[in-house]
Amino acid sequence: MEALRYSGPMSKYTIHCAFPSSVLTPVFFEEQKIKPELTKQIEGSTGPVEKLYKKVPSPEAVVRQIIKGVERGDFGIADDSMDSSLLYATALGTSPKRGFGVFDTVVGIFANLIIWPLYRCYFDWLTKRDNIWRNKEKRN
Repeated sequence: MEALRYSGPMSKYTIHCAFPSSVLTPVFFEEQKIKPELTKQIEGSTGPVEKLYKKVPSPEAVVRQIIKGVERGDFGIADDSMDSSLLYATALGTSPKRGFGVFDTVVGIFANLIIWPLYRCYFDWLTKRDNIWRNKEKRN
């Protein structure tokens, strides 16, 4: 809304927020070395490096995706994954929705009522399992 104050016949200002997930950079691989296994499981970054190269986008791919989002006029630009779409749709608040807003509204309602409670149970299970595993290690 603040940008609207300065837009007029001579210029149009817009604001876009990009929310990329993991990106294949040297920092990503350094972080993988110290990242807890539980976090890797939750974000889906477990497995050999070859698998990560196929799953995690390159910086160039992320930039292309952001540019497409800006060209479409999207306020919020999330990656193409279902997880990111669900997170974005449920965290919009009063932010502008993508397109006509129908997709984000429907996905947000569906995700809040069905998907996130299931994910939450799964994440809780992973966390409890990780805690049990750590306690066993300490005893040995």
